[in-house]
Amino acid sequence: DALMFVRGLVAAGKTAAARDIVIQFARFEIQGTLPNMIQAENAANRDTSDAPLWLIVACADLVRADKNEQFLESDCGGRSIRQILLSIGQSIKLGTPNGVRMDPESGLIFSPTHFTWMDPNHPAGTPRQGYPIEIQALWHAALCFLSKIDSAKAAKSWQQLAQQVQDSI
Repeated sequence: DALMFVRGLVAAGKTAAARDIVIQFARFEIQGTLPNMIQAENAANRDTSDAPLWLIVACADLVRADKNEQFLESDCGGRSIRQILLSIGQSIKLGTPNGVRMDPESGLIFSPTHFTWMDPNHPAGTPRQGYPIEIQALWHAALCFLSKIDSAKAAKSWQQLAQQVQDSI
């Protein structure tokens, strides 16, 4: 939920605080996953399909607010934010260790049970396993941003995938 809140910080002009939160979470990225919450250095709870996508969207907001991509070169534990964002995109396409994966036919993201921002417990009023629309919207936004920050050659691939997702939705 912290990464959703970052968007509000950016909108309120509190970009320094937003950057700090993004860097705090981004340094824990492993194979496209992020922790659902951070407790000191414990970032073991990676049962989330939306946190990595919210991170990309928050970074897009920061780049728009700053009117440049300088933030994407920030060091984050030996990698730049840009490298981490591209790692998230590539990992989701291939499938992450926690079960979040892209369906190659549709381009849509499969989300395991209890992995969305709603974090519903059984019995959920609205089932969240499968292809929740909000995850697809975040994925589409992430793909559009990745197409802007990756190399020119790779950008076309991200754009095509964004179009595939849009068509599938």
